[in-house]
Formats: sequence, structure tokens, C-alpha cells
Amino acid sequence: MTERDYRTYKKGLSERKSGNVLTSKIARLFELVSHRRIMSRSLEKTKLDAKLVSVGNITFGGSGKTPHVEFLAFHFAQRGLKTGIATGGWGGSARKEGILVSDGDKIYTDFESAGDEAMSISESVLEISVPVFAHWNRIIAAEELINRFNCDAVILDDAYHFVSVEKDADILLVDSLNPLGGGHPPNTGLMREPISAIARADAIILTHADLVEKDSLDELKALIKTEKFENPVFESSYEPQSIACVYGDDIGMEKPQNAKLIPLSGLGNPESFEKSLATAGVVNANPIRFNDHNIYTQKDLDLINAAIDEDSADGVVTTSKDLIRIKNHADKINGSIYVLHSEIIVDSDFLEWLDERV
Repeated sequence: MTERDYRTYKKGLSERKSGNVLTSKIARLFELVSHRRIMSRSLEKTKLDAKLVSVGNITFGGSGKTPHVEFLAFHFAQRGLKTGIATGGWGGSARKEGILVSDGDKIYTDFESAGDEAMSISESVLEISVPVFAHWNRIIAAEELINRFNCDAVILDDAYHFVSVEKDADILLVDSLNPLGGGHPPNTGLMREPISAIARADAIILTHADLVEKDSLDELKALIKTEKFENPVFESSYEPQSIACVYGDDIGMEKPQNAKLIPLSGLGNPESFEKSLATAGVVNANPIRFNDHNIYTQKDLDLINAAIDEDSADGVVTTSKDLIRIKNHADKINGSIYVLHSEIIVDSDFLEWLDERV
């Protein structure tokens, strides 16, 4: 069977135990320099005229930020707060100057300008009228939302490293499946900052907690305690809700295995997506994996079609974020495109903790 992992970075590349020693040293130097640069901005903090909730991580790659941002938006909307989302516009051509992605009623741009995450978030929260502004500087994006829409609360997407603004809740996500950038505790893989940076979080959420063994989760919690972290640690999980066909009939969750599908993703951590699919009954031993935020080219489409032919598959199943980047190529794929929709489940006491702050 053909190897279908097309990422240039693969999990474990810089692990101290088994990775290249030089690569590991460079990775450690980078995280220390990056951390010092981040903390140098913390001397003076800006205070904005709205409640600010930050969601972020200290590793490269996915930890579940986008669905948790959407979860928070729905929660605040239910509380009656006028909420906005400030996102980074990663991969978008307009992220340096900033761009209004949505005013809560209409989406004004595309993923080439705003990035796939900004578009995916905007589509998800359109039904609750939450505006989204993309800018590499989340503080500027938040100011735009407050000034334009009089937001009571702004959710800062991927903003743990923005330390020069006062936050009402600074939430750090740690992926239980890939907690330290691909490394094994106490060693680390590719990280933005050293693990000691968890100290400034107001709370930690261990994402994908349902997809790991209890022993692994306990080991991760013990590691967090060794860093003298005394704030709350919560858990979250993903509950598959539906597998929807982009152009055609949906698959019922009772027997999704009746369709022969190949998992397709361009994520920082594709393992979490694939394990969620497996819980829904969609299993393939050789999924298709591209780099995070991959822009699908004709060569990529050829690789996808080759995989579909090799497996005699009905098509591929992907993520909402990937759909933003691939749906315009649907007519070039030799099969149907399906999307996994999941619901975030977070410890009930997390919302109690959050509501006391916001």
C-alpha cells in the first residue's frame, strides 16, 4: 500500500530521546528565544473596553483551538453577550493589514485573503451573529471588533503568546494525544515556548482527553503539577455528530462504515481527527495526511485520486477547515467529499469557572 503521509514535518522529528541531536538542540534554542521575545512584551499591558478570553497553546500544530473558540462563542451568545472573534488569519494574504471576515450576518472574503481557520470559524458562528476579524496582531483585531460592533466580549484565537494585553481568562490548550509537540514526557518536540510557560495560564484544558488511556492522562497531569501549576486543569473531548456529504446525502451515524472512506486532512495533529473518525466507525489504516493549512494543488488532487482508486473507496472524509480549501476542487476528485462534524464536550465546572471571570 502506498505511503500517504505527505507532510514535510512528522511527529517526533525533534524528540530528545530518538530525534536528531542537532535538530533537538536547535528546537530547544528556538523555544527559549521565542519565549524571551514573547515575555519582553509583558512589561506594559493594554486594557481594552471588553472582556477578553484567550485560547492558545505553547506547541506548534493543532491542539483544538478552532473548535474551542467556536464553543466559547456559542456559550457567550447563549448568555446574551455581544461577542466577537479575533483570529490570526494564518495563510491569508490580508493578515498583515487585517480584514473583516464577517459582520455576523455575511461573510465578506475568502480563504485566500483571510485564511482557512478564519473562514471556518466565520461559517460556524454565522448562525449566532458573531463577527470575525482577522489580523496577525489579535489585539488590533480585538480593537476593531470593539469599535465596529460594540462587543461585550472578544475571544482571542491562538493568542496565548499575546502577553501585552490584559485578559480576563487566558486558557491554554494541551493536546492529550500530542502534548509536547511530538515529544514524550518529560522530553519535548517542536514547541513555541518551554513547558515552564504554562505558569501564566489561568486554566488548562486537556483536549482529546477521551482518546487516550487514563494512565497517559494521569502522566500528563503529573507533569503539569511538576511545573508548580496550581490553577484549574479541565478536560474536553469531541463527540462525533454527523458525517455530511458536501454534494449529496449524509451518512447516518448508526452505520457510517457502510461507506468506504479515506480520512483526508491537512492538520498539525491528524491523529486526533482520525481517532475521532474511528469512534464513528470510519477506519482506514492508511489515511491521507498533508501539512497543516495545506493549499491543495493538482499534484495533491492526483495523490488523493490515486488513493481512492487504490482502496476502491467511495471518497474521502475531511475536516471543516480542510473543506474550506478543497471544496472548489470537488469536481476533480474521483469520489464524494464528506465532512466530520463534532461537538465539544468540556467539564461542566469549566463553564462555572469561566462565567465567574467573564
